[in-house]
Amino acid sequence: MATLWRPKEGVEIHDLGGQRYSFVFYHVFDMQNVIEGDPWIFEQSLLLLHELKEQEDPSQVLLNKMDIWVQIYDLPRGMISEKIIQSIGNSVGVVVKTDPLNMQGLWKPYMRVRVTMDIGKPLKRRMKLKREGDTWSWINFKYERLSTFCFVCGLLGHSERDCDIVYANPEKVIDRAYGVWLRAPNKNAKNQNTGSKWLRNGPDGG
Repeated sequence: MATLWRPKEGVEIHDLGGQRYSFVFYHVFDMQNVIEGDPWIFEQSLLLLHELKEQEDPSQVLLNKMDIWVQIYDLPRGMISEKIIQSIGNSVGVVVKTDPLNMQGLWKPYMRVRVTMDIGKPLKRRMKLKREGDTWSWINFKYERLSTFCFVCGLLGHSERDCDIVYANPEKVIDRAYGVWLRAPNKNAKNQNTGSKWLRNGPDGG
């Protein structure tokens, strides 16, 4: 990961055991560059970040969340506002920030919002919005830099061949409610979060 990140001022890495590692960056810009590129994949596994606070025990920290950019499609033009975009983002996770370019220009195919998402929950594919006049509209989601996920249960960290639902129903035709269409084209964005010490592991503790 250090080779991939290329921190200008370097990074100190410690193996904490149990497939957990600490990364100490010596410059805030190096740390920000890593945050902005999140989520990261190492050897086909999702790597999770957590900023260590004072008195926190790194071996006890719960690693179950990640930050990710979500693209919102099919949002009616009359409903495009910062407030509505943040509300939609909070239905997917917890909003970190919205793309400042959302409100610039005449038309865009999608809006962007960065959220902190619980990886223990299935990916959200779409949601229904109530418009003026009591009409309803479906909006759809795509995720940037999306790692391995299951097309059956929608959870990150495994493919359908390793899904418990598939194993529990070996002779049953399983519906696949999720698919590659949830992966969005990457788009660079800057994140303003700061910190210095981070802990990483995979979604299953590895």
